[in-house]
Amino acid sequence: MFINHSNHPSEQWDEAQRKEAESYGTIVDMPFPSVNPNHTSDEVQEMVNLNGERILQEKPSVVMVQGEFTYTYKMVDFLKGHNVKAVAATSERLVKTLEDGKTKQVEFNFVQFREF
Repeated sequence: MFINHSNHPSEQWDEAQRKEAESYGTIVDMPFPSVNPNHTSDEVQEMVNLNGERILQEKPSVVMVQGEFTYTYKMVDFLKGHNVKAVAATSERLVKTLEDGKTKQVEFNFVQFREF
């Protein structure tokens, strides 16, 4: 099982990203929580513990963790402490300036999952 713990639903991924994720098994989306900027480090850790236990119950092969930085760091640490592989998606950022010369269009193309 591949758990997508981010705010990027797998149904919106391109074919290459979905195919690579499916090589680990079924993709299951577990939305990334909204992390209040006023939370203390201990409060963020409580969120990690709660969500981490939910993730462990699914017995995933790999978990993609992407979102707010301190939560991500703590979740990756939690998962690695339980011998669960954690990855991030890497992408190529393509920026095009449109004909008006002012508007930029940004496109992200999936490249690979990189292990933490």
